[in-house]
Amino acid sequence: MKQELEKLDRHFFAIASQTLSPEQKGFLASKWDIVRHYGCQNAGLKRWGSHLLRCGPQLHNRLDHAFTHLVAGIEMTGFKVWKDAGADPHLETLLRILLDDHINLEDAGFTPKEKLAFFLKYDPSIVAQYRERYEQIFSDLYHHMVWTQHDPLVTRMLIGNLIGLYPLFDPPANHEVKLIEHRGDQWHLVRYRCDPIPLVKNRVLAYGLTPIENSQTDPILLFCATPYPAAQGFWEAIKSDLHPFRSVGENLFNQGLDAITAWMEGKSHVQCYGVSLGGALAYHLGRIYGDRVTVHAYVPPGLSLKNLQLIGIQGEAFYHVNDFVASLGFHPTGDHFKSHAVITEASRNFLLAHTRPAGCNPTLVLGINPFYENRKFSRRLLTALKPIAGLFLYLVLFPLRIAGHLYQFVSRLWTKPV
Repeated sequence: MKQELEKLDRHFFAIASQTLSPEQKGFLASKWDIVRHYGCQNAGLKRWGSHLLRCGPQLHNRLDHAFTHLVAGIEMTGFKVWKDAGADPHLETLLRILLDDHINLEDAGFTPKEKLAFFLKYDPSIVAQYRERYEQIFSDLYHHMVWTQHDPLVTRMLIGNLIGLYPLFDPPANHEVKLIEHRGDQWHLVRYRCDPIPLVKNRVLAYGLTPIENSQTDPILLFCATPYPAAQGFWEAIKSDLHPFRSVGENLFNQGLDAITAWMEGKSHVQCYGVSLGGALAYHLGRIYGDRVTVHAYVPPGLSLKNLQLIGIQGEAFYHVNDFVASLGFHPTGDHFKSHAVITEASRNFLLAHTRPAGCNPTLVLGINPFYENRKFSRRLLTALKPIAGLFLYLVLFPLRIAGHLYQFVSRLWTKPV
């Protein structure tokens, strides 16, 4: 029986790797246990095992089909968006930490001022400095024509993820930014104007990006991920993340629906990007507007909604196989939505799996069947436990919020002129 199972294993590996180079096959082999799991799941099976030897011709054909279409993209070189000899080596190091699995957080060398700006006291000058360097990434990728050198799907995934992270850098009203867009079979460098869209007064913002010159380019709606602790809207985002009785992002989306509706007016089609919480908000937008919106969601939590409410969402989602957040809730299953599981060469802990975009190191992207993914017992269990966990975590974090308010109050008194 063991030999027969090994023979079947080799059969499925040959099917999954039939179009790959020897180097790519080696990478696939190193991750085969994970890949094989998704292949079986895509065929409607819970796991790999000797029970496959008893499967009939119909199930065997379904497995062959699942493994044939399993590998959606594979990147062996990886993108290098940081510069070894940049104008500011410190900024290049921070950029590399955001993206590169070959460097550790301990190498960041955050200054005391940066630590304060990240955790306690918002500093717009530091954010503006980071934003200026971050915006250069898109022009660099365009002028280097990276799509000619890398896997097409991984290219689109990384660039979309970077676009989805842009709201963390707080672009001001009427700010102009150049982003690269994939339209048809070509990439374009497009200039946009940023318009803040208040979801919760001026504390939680989405951003509407309107193309300045090219009328063929869709407007873009960006939803922000849960921001860092010192940023405006941090606690509103946390409350929406942990709300015991609503889907992630649902509370924020409902509060900002009037402003979103006003921005959407007159637009026939919109590209919507979001990372984490932003991805959940993008799901909510797609649920309301259907085929007027194409969703690009990265490491999104699913929604605690019935399948019929998710089936009309159009677009795609990417989430790392080690990401715990993506295991909560349910993801769209319609014919016009694609889900992808991402595997990186480096084994990431759940925090890095959730926060670090994939593509700057060897990366494997699998096409997954969300219908069977949504039926996993572990997903249903975690989704059922979210109300309890959310309430507990909110109570734990509440004292930290009080401490933050006290710090800001004391700081104002200390700096108040006599």
